[in-house]
Amino acid sequence: MKPATKTLPGFSKKEVTGVITLLVIILLLYIAAHYTGYFVKQPASLNKQDSAWLLAAARLKEQAAAGDSQNDYAANNLFDQVTPKSYFNTPGRTLFYFNPNELSAEGWQKLGIRPKTIRTIMNYRNKGGEFRKPEDLQKVYGLSQADYLALLPYVQIPAREKPVYPVTPDPQHASTNKPSYPAYTKKTYHTLDINKADTAEYSSLPGIGAALARRIVNFREKLGGFYRVEQVAETYGVPDSTFQKIKPYLAVNADGIKKLNINTATAEVLAAHPYIKGSMAKSIVAFRLQHGLFHNIQELQKIMSIDNMVYEKIRWYVTTE
Repeated sequence: MKPATKTLPGFSKKEVTGVITLLVIILLLYIAAHYTGYFVKQPASLNKQDSAWLLAAARLKEQAAAGDSQNDYAANNLFDQVTPKSYFNTPGRTLFYFNPNELSAEGWQKLGIRPKTIRTIMNYRNKGGEFRKPEDLQKVYGLSQADYLALLPYVQIPAREKPVYPVTPDPQHASTNKPSYPAYTKKTYHTLDINKADTAEYSSLPGIGAALARRIVNFREKLGGFYRVEQVAETYGVPDSTFQKIKPYLAVNADGIKKLNINTATAEVLAAHPYIKGSMAKSIVAFRLQHGLFHNIQELQKIMSIDNMVYEKIRWYVTTE
């Protein structure tokens, strides 16, 4: 006789087998769900620095979409080149919010910027350069794209205050008042005597600074005075464009010109005059020794080195008395 199979009360053998199989499957699924997490890398949560990096990348993508070719490469390749965590783990870099127009050299050093690049930034600011928006940072020569992207989220440039202009009240048109500006007054210049004016008076003319004023006065003293306005233009360093500006304000009185006595002056004294060269001075003295004293200055034209053009220039500065 076949032995009876032991079963749970009220369940057949087939039903017991089915329940056990179902429990085994549930247990395996539980184990799989519990331990699979140890072998699958979970995405790390973003910290503040990672979020700032992602924000900078998003900003670059927006600029690239708007047609900014300078940021197009960085925006489209940023995620392929570097991850946020590796990006901010640069040795010696401490990130903090800063104003690039006021940050000291020590502050740039804490941000991990190279000394040579720091000098470039400081020189740019010392010459009047200014960062008007965070993106201006990428224009700094020597600043790498990596440094620029790291610093971009931390740049804080205060907004400029718009100038306030005084408004003149107008009861009849109160809603259409416009800023009132001071009336433009054209600068006026006074005519000066080029033989009497000092350096301060010359400096008051357009385009004439202190240095040019001194040169004009020194040239006048060496000549002994001016006999015509155009001689001012012969001063070393005076551009023709500047002379044309000041010419309408120049006048001359040649009565007080200092003159050299060609019958008594030595060759050295004559040669010191700007219009009489050394060889010409020697020729004058030699002619005087050979032919006797000059009776009038017209006799200078007998000397071969003195043509009509030279004579017309030096005749104002010589005398026989």
